[in-house]
Amino acid sequence: MESLTSWILNSQLKTIISIILIILFIYYIYHRAGSGYSLFSRIWNLISGEKNFNHSDLQSLVHDRNDIERYNVVFNGRATSIKQIKKFKIWYEKYDISLKEISNAKGWFDIDRLKITTPTWPVHLCILSLSVSTLILTLFFTTLGVRNSAALTFKSDNSTFWIDSHSAKNIFPHYLPFTKNSLNWEITPEQCSKFPEPTVKFKSASGMNDEQIKIICASFTSAKQQLFIKETIRKQKYLLFFAAGLLLFLIFLIVKLSRMLSSYDARNMIRRKVHEYMTQHSL
Repeated sequence: MESLTSWILNSQLKTIISIILIILFIYYIYHRAGSGYSLFSRIWNLISGEKNFNHSDLQSLVHDRNDIERYNVVFNGRATSIKQIKKFKIWYEKYDISLKEISNAKGWFDIDRLKITTPTWPVHLCILSLSVSTLILTLFFTTLGVRNSAALTFKSDNSTFWIDSHSAKNIFPHYLPFTKNSLNWEITPEQCSKFPEPTVKFKSASGMNDEQIKIICASFTSAKQQLFIKETIRKQKYLLFFAAGLLLFLIFLIVKLSRMLSSYDARNMIRRKVHEYMTQHSL
């Protein structure tokens, strides 16, 4: 059986992973900058060999776009014009606004109106529910990927269990409401040989019937079933890549949730700073 480590170190797979990482990095810069003008400008410079526009007005436009993208990347902003940036600079210097808190609330700061818009509770609930669901799925697929046991299901009643050459045991803990087993259980080849007929107590604890238990016991001695189990375990390793994708999505949701919560701090900070300024200059 091919190990997951050797599969990951395969040269073709390394190339694919490298390409994916490069694409993700470019997308991150593009998303943070708000546009890809400077990136495409550099690509065109390499192709054409020309760095500047022939007309000074067009070259000035390039400088403006580069400054806008640099501002968005450095300050985590969403500016679309130099006018907005200049207006923002005057505003934050006047009221001594914290750039860090504004940056943390990216997506909720309107640079055109210089105001923070806070998310509504349905948005909070949606992002939080999606985060919890993604976390559960990530843990589930990670568990399937790292275990050296096959996760199999009986077609008759959809009972799911772990099995390998040494034992079979329940997947889900007995205290979950949807499980059929009243206790955590385990079957080994030794138990199958000593007790060919399952006890009433074990059947009650596992939630399985005589036929299902006999099928599990037969799997320990069947070469065909053992081969099937090993192949299933090998295929389960691929789920780690799916879990990695879910993990990236979970990180995205956590960052989104963090920025949503930061929007309240930023809003309160702006109100406090404006109030302090108005108080000082009204005396």
